Amino acid sequence: GRGIGVCILSCLGLGCSTSDSVKVSVDFEGGAADQVTVASDNDIRFSLRPDLVGNERLWFQFRVSAPEPVRPWFTIENDGQAHQTNWEVVHPVVSADGSNWVRATEVSYDPPLLSRIVGRILGRKPGFRFRSPVASNELWVAYFYPYSDRELQRFLGSLQSDPRVRLSEFGR
Repeated sequence: GRGIGVCILSCLGLGCSTSDSVKVSVDFEGGAADQVTVASDNDIRFSLRPDLVGNERLWFQFRVSAPEPVRPWFTIENDGQAHQTNWEVVHPVVSADGSNWVRATEVSYDPPLLSRIVGRILGRKPGFRFRSPVASNELWVAYFYPYSDRELQRFLGSLQSDPRVRLSEFGR
């Protein structure tokens, strides 16, 4: 059988959660998630962590690794604490290679008023859920298309060869 793995990720976003077969990691630039639970290969739950500056909760990005292709459901355990509240229109992105991203199409959101009823009927904790649109041994999952410092530096480097462009520091 496949085990259940639970890991509480630190506020710095370092660590991972594993089951016998599925591993979740945020140990990379932009990685962010707390209290990741791999309930099964098809059920991964996590919490939004507060931003490093302020208490807003919105961004998440993590990597799922498995020996066989998986297409799990992801549940945000603390969607009610998020900075934004319009989960009805959110469609996170998933990538099999960390570069080519696809929006999740299977999403569900149980508003707070219905959450107690839905939870009892379906036997699950209600809230915001989405399913990976692709099956892969490795999945990158994010709130929206990631744009890391590496991509920014690559873009700025491409501008330096243009004589019409002058790069300068505006602030820090």
